[in-house]
Amino acid sequence: KAWHKCAACRHSGTTGTAIDSNLSFCGCAAGIEAQYRDGADWPEREIGRVHASGKALLVAACRALNLQFSGDALQDADVVDDGERLEITLATAADAVCVTESDVMAVLGRVHWQRAVRIIRPGAAMPADEARVPVNGTAPRPITQADVEALVAQRGVAR
Repeated sequence: KAWHKCAACRHSGTTGTAIDSNLSFCGCAAGIEAQYRDGADWPEREIGRVHASGKALLVAACRALNLQFSGDALQDADVVDDGERLEITLATAADAVCVTESDVMAVLGRVHWQRAVRIIRPGAAMPADEARVPVNGTAPRPITQADVEALVAQRGVAR
């Protein structure tokens, strides 16, 4: 009868968030129990895990906003952030249904980022003016008959 839910942590054992880098154990019984269960350094480890990459931070923000499907899709996606532009290449067609532009904008608001967003959905044709150029700056050359013959000679394969 004397037990009351902690007003600070609502009996979760922690206060703050890893996203905001202010995660800590509460001083209540639930916090002490969580500290024994997870280890005294768990808040620092969790903050480090969430801030290890931009992708990890975005996934954590999805979870914080209850965008579970978007978080799952981003976990599997290729995420490139250059500080001005965020490019998300989704892995599957099912992921394309889960991630919407409004979800991504909400997530960016949660992590206090301002970025231009581009979501690349599987099977979507890339505009010709945005075709990717390899890192070395040169376009790949076509394979010629001489290339094939050189490889056959190198490996000693009989025709």
